[in-house]
Amino acid sequence: MRTTTFRIALLLLGCLAGTVRAKTLAPAEVTEVVKTIDDRQRNSGDYRSLAYLEQKEKDKTDTAREAIVYRRSADQKLMILFTKPKGEAGKGYLRLDKNLWSYDPTTGWRRNTSPTSAARRSSGPSTPGSSTRR
Repeated sequence: MRTTTFRIALLLLGCLAGTVRAKTLAPAEVTEVVKTIDDRQRNSGDYRSLAYLEQKEKDKTDTAREAIVYRRSADQKLMILFTKPKGEAGKGYLRLDKNLWSYDPTTGWRRNTSPTSAARRSSGPSTPGSSTRR
């Protein structure tokens, strides 16, 4: 329910943010729009999407990034490839099984782990797909 309320708030905020005022939706229309969004979010299957990310920090310059997101549903693989700005282009993330890899064209692949799994980390192979499970 909290997620649905959040989505409704985002939808309404998006409608208000435009320079052209849209007509106010009736509660039944809002419910229908939210149901449509929920159905699309539950999409099972492979997909590709274009995402825009904004980062705002106090006393720092705002940054915006553009990324392409690929998901492979059958084996739960995920890849995020940054395309803009120029300094971030080519960087990305790859999730294989429970491993998250980051890629930087200047340094190559690096496996990211959570603090709880850092103790179990081995100094094995440093490329995605080449590690063996323990």
